[in-house]
Parts: sequence; structure tokens; C-alpha cells
Amino acid sequence: MKLWQMYAWAFSGILVFSAIGRVLLFVKKRELVTRLDLLEGAVGLAVIPALFGFAYQRAYGSRLLWATMCVVLVVLSVYQFFTPKMRKIYAKGLPSAMGVIALQTVLGGPGLWAVICYAFFDRQVWG
Repeated sequence: MKLWQMYAWAFSGILVFSAIGRVLLFVKKRELVTRLDLLEGAVGLAVIPALFGFAYQRAYGSRLLWATMCVVLVVLSVYQFFTPKMRKIYAKGLPSAMGVIALQTVLGGPGLWAVICYAFFDRQVWG
């Protein structure tokens, strides 16, 4: 669990800075940030307690809340690959697109897995 604790702290920092960056970009250059980007930032911030709950094996909120957030996360994670912004990245060529997908998977995949495990499979926490 120590590794998950380190991941929770590191990835939470990434999520916070990402959300702040999206808001600042939205204020300065609205054409660079979509509403979906803002929604993803807000959802990212909202799941931080689940990351820490999984890492430290503590119950935060309700199991139903995190199960609902899992559905939202999975839908957003899949949907983001079909947005106009991603189509522009795909148009730049396979290496560029694969780089973006790989980065998102490497950074966000474990977090998504942790939230899914926390919501559905962590019997120690939820009893």
C-alpha cells in the first residue's frame, strides 16, 4: 500500500495542477479549453478522496458515490478519445496520437483502477 500512497499524493498533485491550468487557460484563452476539459478537471478533483481512501484503506463518502463516480470516469475516459481535440491530434499522425494515449494511460490508468477497486471490490474498507 505504500506504493499506492505515493501514487495518490503524486497523482493528486497532477490532478490539482491540471485543474488549475485548465481554469487559467479558460480565463486567458477560451478557445484552447472546452467545457469537457473543465468537466474532466472537476471530476479529477472530485475523485482525489477515493484515491486516498484506496491508498490508506479508509472510507470517505459512500460506496454508492464512488460507484457513480466510476461510471462517470469510465465514460469520460472513453469519450475523450473521440472529441474534436483528439481528432486534431490523430490528424497529426500515429506517433503523436499514440504518445498522448500512452501518457494518459500511464498516468491515469492506475488512478482509474484504484477508484474502481475502492468503489466495487474493497471489502476491507466498506465492511
